[in-house]
Amino acid sequence: MGLDMVLDTLQRSWTRLNLDPKRFSGRKFTIGVLIFLGFILYLGPVILNSARQTHRNIFNPLDRCLRDRTDPFNPDISTNDAIYSFEDHNDYVSFIGNGYLGFETKYNSNLYVRINRTLSFSVPYKPVLKAVLPERSFERASVLHLKDGIANTVECFSHGRGSIDVVYQLYAHRTMPSVFIQTIQVTNPTTEEASVNVENGGESDSKSWQLDEEVLTSDGETMNYRTLFGVFDLNNQKKKLIIAIASPKLPKKVSVKPHSSLTLHVVTGVFYGIFRSSSSSSNQKEEFVKQALTAVANVVSEDVAAIRSSHISAWHQIWSTGFSVSYSKAEGALNGQQINATMYYTLSQVRAPLHEAFIKESQRTALHTQLEYTEGCFSGHHTLQAPKLWTKLKTLDDVQYLTNLWLLTLEKRGCDKLVKSGADGVVLAMVLSFGGLKFSDQHLEFNTHPSDFHRDHYFRRISYGNSTHVNITVSVLPDNRAAIYVALDRSDGHYYACDAGCLDPPVELKNEPVQFPVKLTDPLTSVLYITSDKVHMEELKHAIHVREINEAPAHEQHVIALHKHGNQWGWIPTLFWATVFLFIILFHLFLFRIIYQEYCGGQNQDRIRSRKFSDF
Repeated sequence: MGLDMVLDTLQRSWTRLNLDPKRFSGRKFTIGVLIFLGFILYLGPVILNSARQTHRNIFNPLDRCLRDRTDPFNPDISTNDAIYSFEDHNDYVSFIGNGYLGFETKYNSNLYVRINRTLSFSVPYKPVLKAVLPERSFERASVLHLKDGIANTVECFSHGRGSIDVVYQLYAHRTMPSVFIQTIQVTNPTTEEASVNVENGGESDSKSWQLDEEVLTSDGETMNYRTLFGVFDLNNQKKKLIIAIASPKLPKKVSVKPHSSLTLHVVTGVFYGIFRSSSSSSNQKEEFVKQALTAVANVVSEDVAAIRSSHISAWHQIWSTGFSVSYSKAEGALNGQQINATMYYTLSQVRAPLHEAFIKESQRTALHTQLEYTEGCFSGHHTLQAPKLWTKLKTLDDVQYLTNLWLLTLEKRGCDKLVKSGADGVVLAMVLSFGGLKFSDQHLEFNTHPSDFHRDHYFRRISYGNSTHVNITVSVLPDNRAAIYVALDRSDGHYYACDAGCLDPPVELKNEPVQFPVKLTDPLTSVLYITSDKVHMEELKHAIHVREINEAPAHEQHVIALHKHGNQWGWIPTLFWATVFLFIILFHLFLFRIIYQEYCGGQNQDRIRSRKFSDF
């Protein structure tokens, strides 16, 4: 009887305290201990974690340095617009790209250029710079800002009694795709001068490159540049890649005085083309090197802040069309961070010609026309329930595989025109696919099954032609039924909508959301239709043939609870129920002990004292 021994031990310990037995009993003491243990069980981990974090932040200057540099990103991290990683423990690879070039932002990673759908060809050139304080311990954290298209890395080195921080910003420029930019800022708040080594990866196979030096003049300043020219056979193709790279010559070591900072702003130009293997490349070196240097000259002649701002502005305009879903605590559920990261990596593989600086106006007009041709996109079931499209993204191989699969899916599901128009078309096609939204014969239809509306969905600024944007929201109401809200973000005319079956008269859409019920038809049809042609919508109800139409049933409570609370019992955590079961087991053990002593105690019954109800 293990419980019997525990209770007897507690009783003897209590007796030694010489407290008034009329006021206290071993049973009460045991109950008090159990309550105390329950308190420790629930709040202990929180208290210990808080204490550990406080101790770490106060006594470790490197942790304090990282926190000070990464805290400004917390609002964007909380809204899934940025992803934080500490040291090398990350769920998402830090990658930047603009559809023309891209690379992983860790040191010694190779440059990638576009072959077929994605940036899949590895060039033996290492673009990432590194600033190092030799023989000093350091800690690293990174923030991949998805909305800005910028990879930020912070390294804090121990130096004397304090720390020196090195902050990197890397981005492949959106409006000038032939360049990528690295900004390295070294800050020395200590009282000692710091010597910093600057390491440049550069060409990883010198035999594959022809190396020269060029002088570039901008605003009266002369800069020395290294130029590389190389020819590489493409894998399993009768083609070759001809590429030129222009990068500035940098000092191998810099000094940072006490209470000061040093900033390196490095612009690298890349120009390449794909040709048949039989074509000659000997007479193309001069032209390719010139194009790479010109790309650099166009950037260094501008203000640094303005160049960065134009890059961020282009990314923000691309992200103006978007999607969000309410957070789910269900195991394995798809949430905002995974969705945004997948969209970011896919967009990084595609150029955005609509935002590029040196595009002709005739080409820009043609792109706008192409973006208006959305007929047939997206056909098929919505992609939120396609597990193959939401796999891990921890390595560059994962990114290349998944983004290629996404672009292939969009092309084969009626969105090939949008994909060819660039990043603006790809983001629209992806958002349409999330809801099974399809442009078909003068209208937009919403093809998601009502049973999938057990979470809130928000489709932002769906382009219905270049002059009209539609917002669609699906909300789960308090009675567990879903409702659809539609509003015009902007419009060039009158637009109308109707729910499943279009039996009710068309409702004109406004800037304020208009509510529509979610209906279930037999056979299954779309839950919503939107068009600018009222006559078309009035005729549409005669072309939708259904046997039965009813309001969609409410979702089961346990399904809603699973998404909101991570379990089927609602807001009460699983640990609570585990504790309740534990107390039930202890109660039954205690009851069994009493019964055993009452009926099986035999000659030892005289040792059992009678108890009053108040003792419990």
